[in-house]
Amino acid sequence: MIVSSSAGDIAARLDVVEVQPRNGLYYGLQLSDFAGPINESLQWFQVFRPTVLTSTPVTVPRNFMGLTVENVGNGNGLSTPPWELGIDYGMHRILAFGTYWPEIETSPGVYDWRKLDRAVELAHQAGKSVMWNVAYTPYFAGNLNYASDVNAHRSSGQANSGGWASAPGDLAATNQRPGSANSVVWSNFVRAAVQRYCGRITHYVMWNEPNYRRYATSGSQEVPHGNWFDTSDTGVLRDLTTVRTSVSGNQNYTQHVLLLADLYTIVHEEDPDATVIGPDFFGESSSQGTGGKQDGMTCFAAWLAAGGGNYCDAYGWHGYMDEYTGLDGVSKRLDSKCLTALDTARVAAGAPDLPRYNTETGHEELETMTLADQQLWLARHVITHAAKGYKSWVMYVWDSLNPSTTKMSLWAPPYLSNPGVRPIAYDFSRLSGLVSGATISTAARLNNGKVCATIGGKVYVDGVAYAL
Repeated sequence: MIVSSSAGDIAARLDVVEVQPRNGLYYGLQLSDFAGPINESLQWFQVFRPTVLTSTPVTVPRNFMGLTVENVGNGNGLSTPPWELGIDYGMHRILAFGTYWPEIETSPGVYDWRKLDRAVELAHQAGKSVMWNVAYTPYFAGNLNYASDVNAHRSSGQANSGGWASAPGDLAATNQRPGSANSVVWSNFVRAAVQRYCGRITHYVMWNEPNYRRYATSGSQEVPHGNWFDTSDTGVLRDLTTVRTSVSGNQNYTQHVLLLADLYTIVHEEDPDATVIGPDFFGESSSQGTGGKQDGMTCFAAWLAAGGGNYCDAYGWHGYMDEYTGLDGVSKRLDSKCLTALDTARVAAGAPDLPRYNTETGHEELETMTLADQQLWLARHVITHAAKGYKSWVMYVWDSLNPSTTKMSLWAPPYLSNPGVRPIAYDFSRLSGLVSGATISTAARLNNGKVCATIGGKVYVDGVAYAL
């Protein structure tokens, strides 16, 4: 630590990462202060109050960095694979566009695996770990017991094929004894899939953002849709025929957990080396008052209360922040408002302490940010998760097929005004090479938002190496 009467003299030093005034003097926090475990001297006179991300060594998985890929194999198959353009990553996440349950099982027992086959095989041949979100119920399965109840199985509106955003009609009311399926139609599909992709799909994620639902869209009247509706929802939450601008009440996940129990049992029977990840909720704030989602924290707690932690190998999360202005969503909110709160909810529920995966992350303003800010956002987000022991950090998206999210793509299709690989993709690749398989011995977030970490024995500030 350096003390001087001149702020300029301290700030000019390359090894100083933060400057704070006190009583007419200026104190400079040096990189050398992070060469070992963070100690009380860094908080001398409470001038510096770094938030410790880890003070014990964390070994980052080799497949930590991931990409959601929508159009390599699945979709129209027109995207260039990331590895052909030199992009380094380990986890290949397959989502939608021919790979949801209703898109595969087109009628009872009749499967169209073509797009999922191509997506899995291409990624597997490239040496990637494959993550697959299993989601949505085919129309024929949803109507088994609820033919007269449209509210129970309103179309999600998100999958190309539609499908029901809730449980199959044959789902049992309570968990069946081990070896018996809670839903036969679901279990038959899951078993067929796991047998087919044994050893190639390594991570199964139960559904996708189940706390997302929409009852209205600003400026237009839209059929309500969402990603999950439990038929035990009450009040206006379960009324999916009325467009409304606000709703209230908590979403339920009892039926979700019953389906998860089947998935968990079958995966462990057919492919014991595979990992089952619980639902990836998102968002630390609710927009349900304006017809949108319920906050992910509340839904994660409700899912735990329904017993979800008993039927998965890991917890999932989508690391989006509800405040996207500049970098504040990372610097001030990511750890304190999101990651720490998730573990607080787990402890309060008495749920098991399982590994955590960030299975999707992006920035809705990424395309409009300067490249320098994109680089800061990426480095801080990645290193924060890695230091806190997360097992994956999956970027959304390599090649978005959704016009509303192409601005988040690392590779853009030719029909956009700025097609090809975005510059931030190469920073993503560099960070993958930096953290994947490395040991992070110390890491902290400073008051000014910078993230300092010792990675592989070297000190990095916001992902850039500095010599002590």
